[in-house]
Amino acid sequence: MVLLLIGYFFLYIERPWEVWPRLAPYRIERIYMLVAMGVFAIWRGKRLRWGAHPLLVATFLGLHYAFAPFAFSPRAALDQGFEYLKMAVSYFLIIWSVRDEAELRTLVHGYAGVMGLYLLHSFREYLAGRHWYRMGIVRMVGVGQFANDPNAFAASIAFSLPFVLLVLRTDNRRWAKAACIAYGGLALYCIVLTGSRAGFVTLALFGLLVIGQAGGRRMVSALVAALILASIGWEVMPEDKKLRIETIWNPEAGPAGAQASAEGRIEGLKAGLRIMARRPLTGAGPGGENFMRYRAALDDGSATQAHNLFGEVLGEMGLLGGFVFLAQVAAAWVMAGKARILLSSAPTANLVFLDRLAIACRQGLALMLFNGLFGHNLYRANWLWIGAWSFLAHRFQEDRAHEVQPSRLHEMRRAAVPSSATRAGRS
Repeated sequence: MVLLLIGYFFLYIERPWEVWPRLAPYRIERIYMLVAMGVFAIWRGKRLRWGAHPLLVATFLGLHYAFAPFAFSPRAALDQGFEYLKMAVSYFLIIWSVRDEAELRTLVHGYAGVMGLYLLHSFREYLAGRHWYRMGIVRMVGVGQFANDPNAFAASIAFSLPFVLLVLRTDNRRWAKAACIAYGGLALYCIVLTGSRAGFVTLALFGLLVIGQAGGRRMVSALVAALILASIGWEVMPEDKKLRIETIWNPEAGPAGAQASAEGRIEGLKAGLRIMARRPLTGAGPGGENFMRYRAALDDGSATQAHNLFGEVLGEMGLLGGFVFLAQVAAAWVMAGKARILLSSAPTANLVFLDRLAIACRQGLALMLFNGLFGHNLYRANWLWIGAWSFLAHRFQEDRAHEVQPSRLHEMRRAAVPSSATRAGRS
């Protein structure tokens, strides 16, 4: 099952039917998921785990269909519900199929490997001349059509970095460490090539999170090293990309479109809040098409996305959907934190990977929430994958802690009760 899940990661991220359109009529992703579900149904190793997070995922899925009749375009809402259903199926297959820490490690490594292939493929296409020309510069894009624009592609790379760092820290094989270091270097270069300001600041936040995790003197040393490397990188960066990034703090450094792009994200948030105010329970309806059509017809006349996570979820799903989504994110954050607490209560157990995974999950959630200030990433599967990994890390840590505590209690009792030889000597 774990290999089937890694195969789904490949299909979802690489999306070969979008790269080679001849494959599109065969519905590869749909057929693959049906096969995976069939294998899961007859597989004896499954374990139906439940908790707050799975219930919130199921609730958010149900809201898509509950809100569809009231959406600006019911058909668009149902289509978006089906897309979220596919992501939810992968989520439940993960939490019900992964049986132990070793399989969870394999799954996360598989995700990192698939992202490596995706990055190499996209870079190869860029070298072959595939790119966009926008905002006055050449910008790298991802292969395929889904989440392939420069900003979305840069975000995909940034969201993967906590888990690549996890592999680097926990896999002692030399080739794995070399592959992670190579991935990190290529990831940095590709984010620069996208010219994505949102990707750049998300990358900067990841650097700060890693430095902050070091603590003490190591944090100071890491900060100094990061500043030196950033200075060198800035000097060797292509001039057009440097000017693009400089517009973050100096709007006059680049074309007028850069400032308009930043203002568009603020307007998107405002539009989402206005739609939510008019339709507080259901919003315009699930999906970007509902948001854009409602905004164009009944709001400010702009047929564009929110370009802001919070404007997106509130404008499309209203207060109820927004609450359920944020509760889902909060539950994943809490589970990752509890996994680390459980580790400290059972230090003799070999739980280093799960502890590092919990850190990576929190970093991933922080990056996605931060990046959501600049993009509409509500329907990123990463939300559910990170939630599934946090859920499993917490469960496995909890199970291991329960195994360790009785043995500790036995040792404490033996220490408290003197042996017969000791009692004889005392008498």
